[in-house]
Amino acid sequence: MDTEVPAALTSGQVARELGTTVPRVLRAVRGGVVPALRRGNRFLFDAEAVEQLRRRWGAAPAIPGLTREDVLVLAALGRRPFGLRSARAVARAAGVSPTTAGSSLRRLADQGYLVRRTIQVAEGDVRDVAVWTVRWTGAPWLRVAETVGQAALPAGPAPATGPEQEADGRVPPRLGHLFWNEDLQGLDLDRNAGLVADRILRSEDPEAHAWMLQRLPSDAIVQATHTRNLDPRRVRLGRLLAHGRR
Repeated sequence: MDTEVPAALTSGQVARELGTTVPRVLRAVRGGVVPALRRGNRFLFDAEAVEQLRRRWGAAPAIPGLTREDVLVLAALGRRPFGLRSARAVARAAGVSPTTAGSSLRRLADQGYLVRRTIQVAEGDVRDVAVWTVRWTGAPWLRVAETVGQAALPAGPAPATGPEQEADGRVPPRLGHLFWNEDLQGLDLDRNAGLVADRILRSEDPEAHAWMLQRLPSDAIVQATHTRNLDPRRVRLGRLLAHGRR
């Protein structure tokens, strides 16, 4: 979704830009959420006000057959290769209520976009947990992946800095198997971001995808989607992750 807006938009234009309703936009003005200029019987919103609403609510492109909340739920899960365990976790990521998230999850699963899958995680002992995740190779997801990638999720708290978010800008040793023919210590995330993104996109490692989403700039991920002989599914995934990184 194009995030550039004219100098002033009407409430109807703001609603279309964010994929929401005019009454909701008007309530934001009357409730003091954002300022607007009154012109006759219309409110006009400058770019700063629109961006403030985008950060607060997110923005969802229209996709036939899906609600705004469905698109936000898909966007949240599409940017989390590991999936999420519960409707409540999905709700936090998508900026919707737990009840709404639960309804969207069931609806999207019925339509073939999502699946409830059991994976093994190491939490003290290795154990099985159920997660909601995108059906990455399913036809419904592949049809909408690039459009979903244009969605802007509501701004949340900054991600916590984990022990492997390296201050020196290096690839973590746990991903070394993807760079078996490279000098891992010599790979710099500033100089070699495109190479690193290309190698990760070609892998089947969701942990590496999740790390790339957090650590590599979006332009490096986009650059990697243009490399030779990259599977079209990987191209779609890369572009989706690049949108999520912005």
